[in-house]
Amino acid sequence: REVARARGQASDLPAALTEKDLYELRDDDRPDVVMRAANELWAAEDLLPAEQRSLQRALRRAFGGTYFAAACFKFIYDSLQMVGPYVLKELLGYLHQCKVDNITSGGGCDQNVGFAWVGVLLVSNILQTIVLHQYFHRCFRSG
Repeated sequence: REVARARGQASDLPAALTEKDLYELRDDDRPDVVMRAANELWAAEDLLPAEQRSLQRALRRAFGGTYFAAACFKFIYDSLQMVGPYVLKELLGYLHQCKVDNITSGGGCDQNVGFAWVGVLLVSNILQTIVLHQYFHRCFRSG
C-alpha cells in the first residue's frame, strides 16, 4: 500500500495481517498456562531427593494425556490401514466369482454384495481421515 501511495496509485489490496486478526487461543493452549503447569510439576519433582527426580515423569504428567489420546488415534489409524487391502482383495474375489458365474451359468451376481464391499471401503477411508486429523490436531496443539 505504501509503495502504491508513493507512486500515486490507489491500492485495492487488503492490509497485511496483524496479531489482532488471529483467533484467541484456548486457555489450556496458551504458552504461559502450559509453561506454568510444566513448571509446577517440575517443582514437585524438585522437592524429591536427587536420585528420585525424573524429568520424564514431570513431562508425562504435564502432557501425557494429550499424547496418550494421540497414540490411541494413531493406533486406530494404523489398524484401519489394514482394512483397505483386505476389503479390496474380497471385492476383487467377488468380481472374479461374478465373472466365473456369468460364464458358466449365464446368471448374474448380486450387486448388493459388491456395493457393500465398496461401502465398507468408503467408510474405512472416511474413518481413517477423521482419526488421522484428530491425531495431528492433538500433536500440533501441544507443540
